[in-house]
Amino acid sequence: MFGLAQSFIAALILSMALPNAARATMIEDCARAVNDYAWYLDHAQPDLAKSASKFAKLFTGDGALTVHDDDLNDQTHTGHKAIANYYLDNRSYTRYLHVTSNIRINPTSDTTATGTSYASFYIHSNTGSMKDEGALTGVMEFRDEYRISEGACRFSKRRGILRLLSIDGVIGAPVP
Repeated sequence: MFGLAQSFIAALILSMALPNAARATMIEDCARAVNDYAWYLDHAQPDLAKSASKFAKLFTGDGALTVHDDDLNDQTHTGHKAIANYYLDNRSYTRYLHVTSNIRINPTSDTTATGTSYASFYIHSNTGSMKDEGALTGVMEFRDEYRISEGACRFSKRRGILRLLSIDGVIGAPVP
């Protein structure tokens, strides 16, 4: 009887741990998407179309990316093609360096999650000189919605909110 009780308790503990294990796996997979987003922006392959495709596939097929345009207006790109085009358009004249931090992922179901993260960014002209005018530095807060799609955690919505911006060394007021 004692062995049967131990087996039952072990099975009960294991069944309770599986949801936590699945939760931890989802959090890890979604955090990887956050870091991969920065990686693909910072490390374009010589074949930019290939990099753009990999970047776009961090999103679900109907995923939406909302970021600021050059005039600091929100601009939304929906679907793989639009997101890949956004990537290609920006790679033609800028280089990036992102440092991601404060990644927080909150699973909301077996297949969805929400999250926030921050990225310190450094953007400059793609002319080869780090001293070119037009250098931007700042901090972006990302508010994300994730969905498990094709076996991976992907962004279904990603919205970048500018929190701090410095243009050529002049720091503007923080954005609320």
